[in-house]
Amino acid sequence: MKLSNSIVFLLFLFFGTSSVVAQVMESREWEITFSETSAKPGEKMTIHFEAEIPDGWYMYSSDFDPEVGSLVTEFNFIENDKFALLGEIQPVGQKRKYDEIWEGEYTYFTETARFDQEVLIKEDSPEFRGSIFLQVCSDVSGQCIPFETDFAFDAMGNSILSTSKEESEIENTGISDISHCAESNIFENY
Repeated sequence: MKLSNSIVFLLFLFFGTSSVVAQVMESREWEITFSETSAKPGEKMTIHFEAEIPDGWYMYSSDFDPEVGSLVTEFNFIENDKFALLGEIQPVGQKRKYDEIWEGEYTYFTETARFDQEVLIKEDSPEFRGSIFLQVCSDVSGQCIPFETDFAFDAMGNSILSTSKEESEIENTGISDISHCAESNIFENY
């Protein structure tokens, strides 16, 4: 009888935990804005990516040595003939902290994360597609959750769907699901 109670408990623990993790992993939208919404071929513009981070959580930035041990935020654009990336993604307003265990400095965001990417417009009506990989961690529990999300938007910031059969249909998605989870008290258990 004790063995069956243990099995029921383990099954409950496994399925209960995986449903919470699944809820946390759902993706929503990044707020995406532009320095110019009417950039013409030959002109530069900056894409601003912004995400809210719930209280008690922080998100690692993109501008520190990954050997420090934390997962660095990565933006991966699928380049095409209509635009060119100018330099690396630039974090804006990140904080710095020294990690004694890894013996190195890392950068992170609390409350709001913002990243800027400068692009050169090469042709009319560019579309921007790619993915973002990031990690958020809790000050309270020490738990860290990795996220990977796809994005697809036009030069006006409108979400677009892929029409290519080689690419999956993706919408402009991202970290605001973390705020959604905070509002639904999912993070209170961590």
